[in-house]
Amino acid sequence: MANDDAAGAAAATMFLAWAPLLSAILATWITAALLARAVLSRWHMAQPNEWLLLIQNGNLVKSGIGMTCFCPFGASVVRFPSTMQETVFTASQATKQRAGVSVTGKAYWSIYRPNDQDAEGPFRAFKSLTGLGEGDFTAGNEKVQTLATSTIRDAVSNMTITEVMTQREELKERVRKDITPIFRGWGMWLETVEILDVRVESRALFDDMQYLTTEQLNFDTKADAHLAAEKAQMQVKETLDTDRLSSNLSLAKQRADASSEQGIYESVQQLKREEGEARLEQARHELKIASMEKQLDLKLRAAADAASIENKKLEQSLAVAKAQEDAELERSRRKYELEKTLSPINLQKEMIEATKQIYASLPLRDVKLVSLGGASGGSGNSNGGALSTLLPQVAALTAVVDTGQAGGSLRNGTH
Repeated sequence: MANDDAAGAAAATMFLAWAPLLSAILATWITAALLARAVLSRWHMAQPNEWLLLIQNGNLVKSGIGMTCFCPFGASVVRFPSTMQETVFTASQATKQRAGVSVTGKAYWSIYRPNDQDAEGPFRAFKSLTGLGEGDFTAGNEKVQTLATSTIRDAVSNMTITEVMTQREELKERVRKDITPIFRGWGMWLETVEILDVRVESRALFDDMQYLTTEQLNFDTKADAHLAAEKAQMQVKETLDTDRLSSNLSLAKQRADASSEQGIYESVQQLKREEGEARLEQARHELKIASMEKQLDLKLRAAADAASIENKKLEQSLAVAKAQEDAELERSRRKYELEKTLSPINLQKEMIEATKQIYASLPLRDVKLVSLGGASGGSGNSNGGALSTLLPQVAALTAVVDTGQAGGSLRNGTH
């Protein structure tokens, strides 16, 4: 316990001995840190597109774009953009011909670049242009517009319309020459001026100018321009009327020639068409004749074939008839020859057969035999007596037949 108290007392004594030294070291470190911070806060560096101005006691110490510098105590630093600015302006003014024109242009400007003879251009711009330190170029653009408009108006008032419209380079040079010295005093530099458009404000005057030649554009008043334009319009109208009449005559002639040529062409084509139709009709007629001749030839051939067939049929019929006639003659001849060899009884029999055939061919359905002479009551054949009273020939034939039959019977019995 005593040892611990002794150690604590020794440590307290040592701390008290080193305390002043530690305090001095801490104070020195804090002072150095504050001093370094203060020094670093006075160190300024501009961007590559920024102006940096070091000003002390109201005077420019140095300036530059993208510059780095240390700002001493009692001095100040200003930074603003170094980019080129552009602004559009429009100036309306009456020319020496008392005709109003409107000129529109565009100006490009930047901060005045310092040189050995004049190193305070950026400082003058900072002092002349409100808001430049905050990067606001509105004040500079307004000054450019005011000076350019004023210069253009002064120049236009001593020019004619033709000069204003054709001498744009002279206008640009006039603006540059007049406002460059003024810009220098404000710390501004005019890069270039461009004339974008020149317009005549009076529409009527502009329309009249369209009829005027280059020499006529140098009129004194708008009334002179209007009068010259009216005359030019009348001349143009007369020329147009003359040209139109000539054109109409030429056109009418061309139309007449074209109509005549068209009529001739149509007549030629009609003639060709008729000739073609005639040739076509002739060809059709020839084809029809050829067809008719062919049909006639076919009919003649058919008739010849039919006649030939008929002739052959007739020949065959004649041949058949002749053959039949020959056969009939041959039968008749044979019959005759046969009849010459027949006995009386056979002849009678043939006569009976012929009679039967005759009666058979007659259109008779019923045959009734009526005795008109009465019957003889002899002992002979009753059939023979009846037939003898009706047909003597039949009776005779019957008698012959009966005799023949009897004789035949006798012959048959003898044999």
